[in-house]
Amino acid sequence: IREATSLRRSIIKDIIKKTKVRGYNLKVSKTIIIAYVINKLCSRHPYKGDEEI
Repeated sequence: IREATSLRRSIIKDIIKKTKVRGYNLKVSKTIIIAYVINKLCSRHPYKGDEEI
């Protein structure tokens, strides 16, 4: 993977760690979808569950 992506091992480990938190399952597929890696768009509206200050 390092040769194909030219990323350091620590960066690859961080990506895999982040994807697992976001629902990636190695047993289902070994392909990591970009949606698991990129951050979601933030709308500047507060989340309904947020407490008001």
